[in-house]
Amino acid sequence: MELLNHAPLHLPHINYDSKKASYNHIARDDLQSHDFFKPAQDLRSHLDQLPLLRLRTQATSYIPSHSHLANDHTYTPYDQRYCPSCLPLQIVGNELHTILHCPHSSPLSHSTILSLNRALRRYDLCYWSSHTPLQQTAILLGSSPPKLLRKHDKAWTHSTSTACTQLIHSLQSHFFKHQPSASPGPAPSLTSSPASPP
Repeated sequence: MELLNHAPLHLPHINYDSKKASYNHIARDDLQSHDFFKPAQDLRSHLDQLPLLRLRTQATSYIPSHSHLANDHTYTPYDQRYCPSCLPLQIVGNELHTILHCPHSSPLSHSTILSLNRALRRYDLCYWSSHTPLQQTAILLGSSPPKLLRKHDKAWTHSTSTACTQLIHSLQSHFFKHQPSASPGPAPSLTSSPASPP
């Protein structure tokens, strides 16, 4: 009851229309799952999932839409976080653009898409081209495809997580190699192991 007496928090104005392509929108099916508090299958694999987890939580420095601050430390509105590779075109550099459409980085996803298309056929699901770009981005980032039966969740992850994880590793490595100014400080290790207990 005491919490009700506190003044409301003053949060910065967020233009939700301009954030429709953010990962929160991409992952809406994940957010509606019945086991929301259970770690996703792809995060329970034996692979190093830290780069994927960073991307899914918008904690990277190489996806332009994840950079809240400009070089002068001023806040950049979401719809002005342009892809530096596509300038002077003003295209928001979100996950969908970076992975599927940007001529600088999207070729990295081609082999993963071929692998996922084979997996879709194996589970008698719709072809890759019949999925929306948002669905395709979510699948590339480790989410299960629409209409996959729950009993196949674990098998799907087992057959696709290596390809998805390798894509995220290659994206991270590619950007740290070709755009060092986008990531101040040393690049995080791609082979980092979980921190040992104190």
